[in-house]
Amino acid sequence: VGVNDNQVYPEVVAESPTELRIVLETEDVPRQLVVVNGALDPALIEAIKALLMGLDEQPNGAAILEAFDETAQFDEFPEGIDAALARMQELYDTVQNRG
Repeated sequence: VGVNDNQVYPEVVAESPTELRIVLETEDVPRQLVVVNGALDPALIEAIKALLMGLDEQPNGAAILEAFDETAQFDEFPEGIDAALARMQELYDTVQNRG
């Protein structure tokens, strides 16, 4: 039994396609977050947000996104940042308490 993330797994399967199978998948969690200084002009923050969230639709967007460690697109947390961070904290605490 082993653990792998969804980005490395296809590479591993390609090497041994008949020897591996998925027994359990975890929920999706963000790999990267974008953080801005709260002192920035709100209009600038919105412009940055719009630019990043629209990269996947731009002609050179795929190349730029690739530079972000294989990021396919930027998006917002469906239930909001507070809920997402609370869930990430719960998962972290679970892992820490099993040691």
